Amino acid sequence: MRVGILTYHCVPNFGAQLQAMSTVGYLKRMGHTPILLHWYPKDLEALYTRRVPKIQRKCQMQFAETHFPLSSLCRNEKQLIKEIERQQLDMIITGSDALFKYKPICDRERAFSKRKLRFVNNYVSSEDLDGNPFFCDYYGELSRQIPVVAFSVSSQNCPYFRMAEEEREKMGRYLRNFKKITVRDQWTKSMVEEVAGLKNIEITPDPVFAFNQNCYIDIPTKEEILSRFSLPEHYALFSFAKGVLPIQYVEEIGRAIKQHGITPIALAEPEGLGDVFFSDQVDLPLSPIEWYSLIKNADAYIGTRMHPIIVSLHNAVPFFSYDGNGTSDIHGSFNHNSSKIYDILKKASFEDNTYPLRSHSVMPSTERVVDSILSFHRANCAGFAESMYNNYMGAMSGLFVL
Repeated sequence: MRVGILTYHCVPNFGAQLQAMSTVGYLKRMGHTPILLHWYPKDLEALYTRRVPKIQRKCQMQFAETHFPLSSLCRNEKQLIKEIERQQLDMIITGSDALFKYKPICDRERAFSKRKLRFVNNYVSSEDLDGNPFFCDYYGELSRQIPVVAFSVSSQNCPYFRMAEEEREKMGRYLRNFKKITVRDQWTKSMVEEVAGLKNIEITPDPVFAFNQNCYIDIPTKEEILSRFSLPEHYALFSFAKGVLPIQYVEEIGRAIKQHGITPIALAEPEGLGDVFFSDQVDLPLSPIEWYSLIKNADAYIGTRMHPIIVSLHNAVPFFSYDGNGTSDIHGSFNHNSSKIYDILKKASFEDNTYPLRSHSVMPSTERVVDSILSFHRANCAGFAESMYNNYMGAMSGLFVL
C-alpha cells in the first residue's frame, strides 16, 4: 500500500522527527510504501523561525530532506489535497504527536497588527479548526474516499471544556471523518469521546516506543557519542529552557550527582542551552539521531518535555521529569491528569519521578531527585518498555484491518 503520513516531521523538535521516523520505519518493515506529506504552513515555519536558531532549523530540515520520503511541499490545504491526489495514496495515517492541540477562542490573546490595521488572534492559525488537516477537515474535498486514521494523537492538554458550542460541533464533525482514532493519553481520549460523540477510543503508545526496532538509519553507538561530544563514560543530561528552574537549584542537583561519579552535562534543546551552567555542555547544532543516542546511553536524564522521557523509558534510562503540562480550572485548581507525561508515568508506575511545574507546589528536594536516579528500577522499566512495544505493534497492525 502507498501510505501517506501526516504529522510534524520537519519542525525543529527532536521528538517530532523521531516519531515520524519510527512510523516511516514501521511501514517499510511491513512492506508498504510510506510517503511523508510535506505539510509545513508558513505561519508554523515563522513560529519556529522566531524560537529556534537558524543553525538548528537548518540541521533538522536537512535531516528530514535526507532521511524522509517527502512529498512536494504543501503550504496550504489546497496544495495538500492536490498532493494527496497526485501521490495516489491508498491510506493516510495522521500522527503521532500533539496533532489535536487546539486553543479555544476564549483563551486566545489578541494583538494589533500594523500590517492588517486591525486586532488579530495571536496564535498559529494552522492550529485552528479551519485550515488544520490534522483534524481531517479536508476529507470531503478528496476525489477518492480513502481511509484516514489518527494514531496515538495527543491534544497537548487542550482545555476542551472551555470550547464554545460552535467550536465543539465543528471539531466533532471533522473528527468523525476519521476511519479510526487512537490517542496517546487519557485526556485526549476524553476530549475525542465527548466532543465527537465517539465511544471506546483506544489509548496507544507513542511510536518512539518502537524506535530501536523501526529505525532504518544507524544510531550512533555509545563509543561514537562519547568521542563525538568528548563525554566521560558516566554522564547525566540536564535539559531546561531558560527560566524554568532556579539556576542554583539545578547546580545543586548537578553537584550531588557528581558525588556519585556521574558527570552533569548541559544538553541543549532546539531553542539552545537554557539556564544550566555546567562546564560540560552539548550545544547546537544537534541532529535528532544524535540527541536520541545521547539520552539512550546516558546514566540519567533530568529535564522537561515528553519525548526525552519516552526515550528514557524505551531504553530503561533513569530519569526525573519536570513536567510543564497540566491544566487549571477557572478557580485556579491544578489538574495534573491532563498531562501526557503524567499519564504515561502512571502507567509505568514511575509517578514519583516527576514534578508538575504548573502546580506551584514545593519543589522536590535534591535528595529526592538524586535518589530517584540512583534507585531507579531498570528491570521494571525494561518490562514496561517491552509491553509498550507489543501494544504498539498490535495497534499499528490493527490500522490495516479496518
